[in-house]
Amino acid sequence: MNDPTTGHPLRFIADFEGELAVLHVGFRINRLLQVGKWWPVAAALPGLIRETRHAPGLLGSKTFWSGRMVMVTQYWTSAQTLEVYARDGAAGHRWAWRRFNQAARGSGAVGIFHETFIISADRSESVYVDMPPEMLAAATGVAPVQSPRPRLTPKRLPTAPKGDASRSTKRAPP
Repeated sequence: MNDPTTGHPLRFIADFEGELAVLHVGFRINRLLQVGKWWPVAAALPGLIRETRHAPGLLGSKTFWSGRMVMVTQYWTSAQTLEVYARDGAAGHRWAWRRFNQAARGSGAVGIFHETFIISADRSESVYVDMPPEMLAAATGVAPVQSPRPRLTPKRLPTAPKGDASRSTKRAPP
């Protein structure tokens, strides 16, 4: 069933096959009063977002702001397409990284981060109810929820080989 005003299904999933790369990238302002250190990082972000909109392999992007942190989530067709963009010497990403290193790295005024995840259609789940497509669904398109459908249950979750601490959910001791 679709929403009569938008035409979107009232209950849907993100529609993709194979694997995608998900990138979380952003910064955190640690020292508000050191504007001269963190402002160049903040000022570079809108241009980088505009640039990546046209990057081959980018499916979609969403920006978040929470307190002192700004984060962009991007969905790429593969880790390889993300890597090609990241290593492009002419891309704004390289310029922004150099500028951060020159102006702010080590000052403690601002920190930057990125996290990259590879997700696959058979090992991920997304469900959206009573809303327009957002996040992954906005990047990949949608499909109606089929009932019954496979759920992401413990049987479908990947398990880490014994002794592989990289997939452990337990925190390392301090």
